[in-house]
Order: sequence, then structure tokens, then C-alpha cells
Amino acid sequence: MSTYCFDHQLLINERDSGYRVGMARRFHQRAAGLLFGRPLRAGEALWIGQCGSIHTVGMRYAIDVVFLDRNDHVVRVAGNVPPWRFRIARHSASVLEMPAGQARAAGLHAGDRVQIMPACPSSS
Repeated sequence: MSTYCFDHQLLINERDSGYRVGMARRFHQRAAGLLFGRPLRAGEALWIGQCGSIHTVGMRYAIDVVFLDRNDHVVRVAGNVPPWRFRIARHSASVLEMPAGQARAAGLHAGDRVQIMPACPSSS
């Protein structure tokens, strides 16, 4: 089972979106994606590096998929991708997976610049 630590923040066009991001960097994490873990909660996203296509084979819920180029610009937003589907985007180098409907709610569009930064520790 893949679990991710959502310890990064998602900036969209240099503004904090309020989303926390888990990072799938290792081969087994990228291969598994969300397949064996719990569904993402509102306010969470999963970044998958070295990824130009995704599938939802075996998943039981829809997701939004944001394809990013090597400069972290959005090249395609595939919203509400149902289970048992494939999606690909030309020139994409990584992918951001979000709960269905959240890419639109976050205002993500082709051409937007996305940055994923370590979250600052809270000052309690």
C-alpha cells in the first residue's frame, strides 16, 4: 500500500492554493500512484514525477489530472477522469492528481505555472 506525506504546498501562479501535496518520486510510488492508497481528500494532491500519461485502471473513483511540462507549466487539465481510463498529454513531464472537481475549483488552466514547495512549519 502506498502512503504519502502531504508535506509540500501547491502554488499556482505564485499564490498559495491551500493544497498540500504528496510526492511520488520513486519508481514503485510512481507505478502505484493512488491505486492502493486511500482516495485523496479535499485540499490534497499527488505529484508524480517523470510521468507523461496516467491510467485509472483498478481505481474505484474519478480523479482530476493536471499534466505539467518540464518548466512546471500546465499543458492539460483532464477533469473527472473515471475509473478504467487512460490519459496522456504531449510534452508533459509530470502529473498532479487531485480529487475529482478540485482542479477546476483551484482555477487550474493550461498555461498556469505550478510550483510545489516544502510547506513551512507552522508557528504554534
